[in-house]
Amino acid sequence: METMNSLAKFYRLYQVDYWQYKLALLNSAIHNYESAKELIQHDFADIDDRDYTRMLRAELHFTYFQMVETLFEMVFALEKQDDLNLWYHLSFSKWRENYSRIQDIAGHKVGFLREEVELNQDVKIPLIQYIFCFRYSLNLSSAEMQRNLQVIQQALILFARDFSDRNDYNAYKHSLRLFHSSQTITIRPSGSGPEKSQVLGYAEDALTYLEKDPKGDIRQTAKAFDPERDFRMAIFCQRLISNIICTRRQYFLGAEGTFYSFQDVDLESLNQTVSTLKKISISRERRQENNS
Repeated sequence: METMNSLAKFYRLYQVDYWQYKLALLNSAIHNYESAKELIQHDFADIDDRDYTRMLRAELHFTYFQMVETLFEMVFALEKQDDLNLWYHLSFSKWRENYSRIQDIAGHKVGFLREEVELNQDVKIPLIQYIFCFRYSLNLSSAEMQRNLQVIQQALILFARDFSDRNDYNAYKHSLRLFHSSQTITIRPSGSGPEKSQVLGYAEDALTYLEKDPKGDIRQTAKAFDPERDFRMAIFCQRLISNIICTRRQYFLGAEGTFYSFQDVDLESLNQTVSTLKKISISRERRQENNS
């Protein structure tokens, strides 16, 4: 497998802050677009500002999905406890099986994270601690470490839930076969005018794509997303990835880095969204009937 030289090269040169830099770039462009758009757009002409800012928000959303996929690939690779060959295991992962395992985690099947790893004859720690803290205590007490691991486990479940509903991400990756718009759901009494309408749900950002239901029928689905939530969740995800790399970089190469702990993180706040609409689907057959 890997030689010590290639091992050192992977841990030494892996761009652990890659995702953080990308998130900072996108988030800054979104929130400072009006003042910075001449710099952002540079020499391009005929740019539609609304489309451009929608692109930025969608790119942040899909960057979050890429990060979650990266995180779980690392988790499953390190489950083998073959850290010296992490590069190899990432490069040749069984990604189809991993997708299924991510779905299991979304359903709270996380028992494997509590399996014991033997560091030496006298010390055993749960796999989740091995993955995200490696051989370091992070200067946490036993109670703080337990809380730290509980927060990480719950975060993994949230990440897995998001990633398991990824038809919009697939539509983005393969041919950009979706469109971006706002979505509103309203109802009103039969025969009444628009003034009687009641808003049931609204999303500033929604991605619409075609998919098939379990019966094979085609439906049009609009899925809402919240860039602010995506940003918060992605930052948390980046710090987990950073711990995986930096703890091992220090252990194997003696290179100091920042280790994060999460016992004080409020996941409920991270997970909040301003959107009151999640996802709606309309069968194409029904739309044809309504338009006839």
